[in-house]
Amino acid sequence: MQLGSCSAPPTGSLAPGHVRRAWISLAVAVCFASSAVAAQEGVVAGAVISAQSQRPLAGAQVTVEGSGRRAVTDARGGFRITGLEGSVARLRVALIGYQPAVRTARVGDTGVRVALAEAAVALDAVVVTGTAGGTEKRALGNAVATINAAEVVDKAPVNNVQQLLNGRAPGVVIQPGSGSVGTGARIRIRGASSFSLSNEPLIYVDGVRINNAPATGPTNQGFGSSSISRLNDINPEDIASIEVLKGPAAATLYGTEASNGVIQIITKRGAAGSTRWDLSIKQGSNYLQNPEGRFQTNYQTAQRPGAPAGVRDTLSVDIVELENERGMPIFRTGHLQEYDLGISGGSERFRFFAAGGFERSEGAERSNDLRRYNTRLNLNIAPSPRLTLDLGMGYVSGRTNLAAEAGFGGRVFSTVLANPANLADSIRRGFHSGTPEQYDELYNFWQDIGRFTASAQINSQTTSWLQQRLSFGADLTREQNVTFLPRIEADRIQRFAVFGSEALGRKDVTDRDLRYRTVDYSATASLDLTPAITSRTSVGGQYYRTSSAYVNAYGEVFPVAGLSAIQATTQNRRNDEDAEQDVTVGIFGQQQFGLNERLF
Repeated sequence: MQLGSCSAPPTGSLAPGHVRRAWISLAVAVCFASSAVAAQEGVVAGAVISAQSQRPLAGAQVTVEGSGRRAVTDARGGFRITGLEGSVARLRVALIGYQPAVRTARVGDTGVRVALAEAAVALDAVVVTGTAGGTEKRALGNAVATINAAEVVDKAPVNNVQQLLNGRAPGVVIQPGSGSVGTGARIRIRGASSFSLSNEPLIYVDGVRINNAPATGPTNQGFGSSSISRLNDINPEDIASIEVLKGPAAATLYGTEASNGVIQIITKRGAAGSTRWDLSIKQGSNYLQNPEGRFQTNYQTAQRPGAPAGVRDTLSVDIVELENERGMPIFRTGHLQEYDLGISGGSERFRFFAAGGFERSEGAERSNDLRRYNTRLNLNIAPSPRLTLDLGMGYVSGRTNLAAEAGFGGRVFSTVLANPANLADSIRRGFHSGTPEQYDELYNFWQDIGRFTASAQINSQTTSWLQQRLSFGADLTREQNVTFLPRIEADRIQRFAVFGSEALGRKDVTDRDLRYRTVDYSATASLDLTPAITSRTSVGGQYYRTSSAYVNAYGEVFPVAGLSAIQATTQNRRNDEDAEQDVTVGIFGQQQFGLNERLF
């Protein structure tokens, strides 16, 4: 029997009068007893439904005003909050896409039913803005875009965070630097604001600032450029939502470095109830669409043997078609596979979310692939109705192999500049420089990564009008970036003559250690000055400490084929080391007045 529910006595002529009276007495006694037990435990439970369709709503936030108690509705729209004090609880229910509702419930009532009406514009959605407690969008002085990451990942083929952002937040532009697997893009929020300084937004995960470098790894592109983004280390399957804070107003709460915007990533949390298992398997392919139509026929002129001076023939080559006829396609169809397993559950006082995943993805070029492992553990502890502790940690490791590209050389470079005059060269076969298989053999670029991120957040509802929040954590990244060119065997060295001394081999190794540490405190006092005028005062401070260190070793020319250690090189050996540290301390204050919950 569920607490708070009462059954009606049997009716009809078959039930004698004394039996009906006994049954009524028993039912009333059970009803009062169950209600008394529920009230004694400080329980409020019920369901949240849609006012239009009457279907249950999952993921709605149910908060008891004036306390730290909250719950998230399950797949059946149900919620249950325990540990309440007093006889009456004021519930606030909010869900993106619906108008929030406030209900007063008697402590002990387990049949509360809240219907939410759909909202055309979700201005009442609660977002994370840097102050203690949530803030409604309509009360903000700057624009915030919200992405329901969990819903997007369920419906669309999303492989990384930048794909999750692309086209889903107004004013956010993703500028890809490469189409290779494992590479990233630069992010611009409302355009560029500086010619010389960074234009990248700050990235936070569960309140902790993380490494947002858009271009790391070995220099596999022309002009010394790298192409791996640290943002894509985060598994989209672990993300619940993303909030993009735009405009200069972001600098008020996050410092002057936030003038390019702030991206808040909120990872998934467990929900009270039975244990839930989630298994996701992705299979797909990476390929260059329509290479025959993307690479045009190239032309060249050549002097005709025996012809008068100035009489030249026009030569042409469609290198993609020619290689296809030879049974040697320039680009492949790479296999993409990803496996993710998550488990969540818990009680009102303790909730958990744990997940692990593996990704293996092959690019359209044979030397380009990615292998990555990731794990995440989030714990939510509520030792008292007014105090909650959120703990989170994640780890990612793996290797990304890159291809030479973008002016450095490589398949695309040599294909775009294919020269019909080189068709007579049996080694180049019409390619501009080296052949695709020569580039694959000679140029090897890879990055090994080990990254650990940890966060802790303490939320306190000190009084009915004062909320406090303390966040701290660290983001620790260890990279090894390698460029390795093996020496080509002596009997094959002439076939690599177009590469010059590069065919003699070289190696470049850089170990980088990056550490981000964050401490953030904020307090918010909310007061009703009059029935129409509200006041919200926020104060706080942040401490950021970033440090980086690297060690580099380099050497050229291996004496014989088969060697790979820098110590074995014979020319231009060198090493380098450097370190730097930056500390930022800031404080902020913010005062907001509201008139009739309409004007702020």
